[in-house]
Amino acid sequence: MVIRAADTPGASSRELIPLALYALEYPKVPLVLVDFRDTHKPKNREMLRLAAGDAVSGVLGISKFGNWPYFAGSAVWNFVRSRHGDPNNRSARLKAFSQVRRWLTLDGAMDPALREELQRRLEILGVNPLEDSVFEETEIADRQYDALLRYAADPNGLPARLDRDRNAEIAARRHGVPARMGLHLAKWSTFGIYSHWEMKDSTSLAATVGRERRAEYQIQFLETVAQSSPQPGVVWNIAEVRRAVNNLIETGVPPRSAQVVSRIMRETSDAEVRELCARALARIGVAAGQ
Repeated sequence: MVIRAADTPGASSRELIPLALYALEYPKVPLVLVDFRDTHKPKNREMLRLAAGDAVSGVLGISKFGNWPYFAGSAVWNFVRSRHGDPNNRSARLKAFSQVRRWLTLDGAMDPALREELQRRLEILGVNPLEDSVFEETEIADRQYDALLRYAADPNGLPARLDRDRNAEIAARRHGVPARMGLHLAKWSTFGIYSHWEMKDSTSLAATVGRERRAEYQIQFLETVAQSSPQPGVVWNIAEVRRAVNNLIETGVPPRSAQVVSRIMRETSDAEVRELCARALARIGVAAGQ
């Protein structure tokens, strides 16, 4: 591997021979994941650990909790080996392996040929035959992204799902639980022939959802302000309260906001806020009388 400093006056190239790839996130000691001198050495070491553990517990039937001499000997052996730098923590080894694998995939500054070679050698360490390689995962991710774009462009795909979700959101705000249960029962009893829609036009549906979401945000803000009023030392931000009530009037005052608007009107001494609250309650009264 040749290393040179690009666009540097007087720079000279150096040929380096990589020896190993380490995971620095492993506790206490760097963990060897790729050994360029012996490619299969890390995998053989990992498989030897697994085979030894399976042979003792599965073949010989010896358990640490059922055989205290084996438990004591194993604990002492693992303690001594860990003190000498042996990576005995299997979960930490797997975590370090996955972190380095992800870093190699996402690092765009590395030389592509070097990254591919490291990925190829790192894949040898994988001992799970059902696990996909990093190259297959890249192809799967590309296919999934293409499928997502096709789903988003299909009129019966993502746009139709958004319309259904928006319709359900509006229905949840406009109808109570008994009414919604009746609508669902009508849909089930007709095997999907009847399906309740608040409005068919997608543009009007999106505009209505946006307007009701803004109204809901203002209602939640006014409820927070109203709940803080009994606390001593709490002073309302009158400008924010005016803005919230005014925005509520502009977006359309839902009937469920009557209680919190009335409470704000009773507990404030600001004349402008009281006037805005009166206008909002009047809008609710006009809407209810129609």
